[in-house]
Amino acid sequence: DEVRAAFEEFDTDGSGSLEVKELQQALARLGVETSSDAARRILDKFDKDGDGTIGLDEFTKLV
Repeated sequence: DEVRAAFEEFDTDGSGSLEVKELQQALARLGVETSSDAARRILDKFDKDGDGTIGLDEFTKLV
């Protein structure tokens, strides 16, 4: 699955979730430049379980 492969590539620390910095880098690789504040707002919007990160299921909804 392409989304899973992209997620695993963006999850640079192998934690199984994307933190703000990883999300910002992922968006940049997808051609969307964001500030860390904008990346935080995006993370907050899609972080449905409230753990402060984006998991694979949340990432799938984001993309």
